Amino acid sequence: MITSLFKTRQPGFYTILVMIALGLFSLGLRNNVLVIRDYSMPLYSIILSIPLNDQTFFFSAMLLFVLQVIHLNSLVNRFDILYQHSYLPGLMYALLTGCIPEFLVFSPTLLVNSLLLLILDRLFRIFKTEEASRYLFEAACLLSVAALIYLPAAGFLVALLAALLILRPFVIREWLATILGLVTPVYILAFSLFFDNNIRMIIPDWKNTGISLSFDWKNVIPASYKLSVVFISLLMFLSLIKLREHFYKNVARTRSFQQVIFILGGVTLLILLLTSRMQLYRYVILALPCSVMTGYFFIESKKKWIADSLFLLFLVIILINHFTGTFHL
Repeated sequence: MITSLFKTRQPGFYTILVMIALGLFSLGLRNNVLVIRDYSMPLYSIILSIPLNDQTFFFSAMLLFVLQVIHLNSLVNRFDILYQHSYLPGLMYALLTGCIPEFLVFSPTLLVNSLLLLILDRLFRIFKTEEASRYLFEAACLLSVAALIYLPAAGFLVALLAALLILRPFVIREWLATILGLVTPVYILAFSLFFDNNIRMIIPDWKNTGISLSFDWKNVIPASYKLSVVFISLLMFLSLIKLREHFYKNVARTRSFQQVIFILGGVTLLILLLTSRMQLYRYVILALPCSVMTGYFFIESKKKWIADSLFLLFLVIILINHFTGTFHL
């Protein structure tokens, strides 16, 4: 019954999504840290150099989060990524992001999520269109900007190229447009920093970029939130089963878009596997692909009591994390 309410197409439910997003993110005010400042990348450092206090940065992050919830839900419905229009993808994104206190801060990964939504919007537009070069150039530019904010986001280039192979036949002009898009933001930033006598900013402190070439399970599994990890893993497993059962029942366009989301999730996991140290705010980039997949589970679930029970359990886990957990950065 609860999850069924969000299967409606009534536009007024966006107001409810906004209220839920605001309520969840406001819990972040209980955190000791409101802004991630110990991260070194050129664009993120420039953003942090804006003379604003931590509270202003936090409320900017809250506004960004609300826009992400609306944008994601609109994106999924507009491109028919799931067979039924609903508010469940946006709702799940709000819950997955809000379930861990460390996610509710102004961070480079939260900024990257907004850019990823814009990238997906451009990528989905290239399906059977004559303007693919333009959209690929824009997507590559956005990806480059994301990497200048959070260096591990450069790994999403794998997802972008895979999407290009899935959604388009090979056209050399489109691949050149992608390469040009990747280079352009770096060139503009380097040019600007050179004339401002800050060219050294383009070279980040490797220790603070979050990348490690060695693999360590201690940097992957958040020990502080084992219950959340187990529950979300179970939810993802059930979602993947549902996606597999109905994958070939969808039209080619929907199947292609679902493959892109799945690849994005896999690349995100790979990025987290190569993280240099345990910092939970980095995991918020998983919320985007996971919200689409878990949203599909709740849409497709025929036994409402199971879906509602899992949903209520998720709410209980969120409350446990926020009111009995500890804050680790």
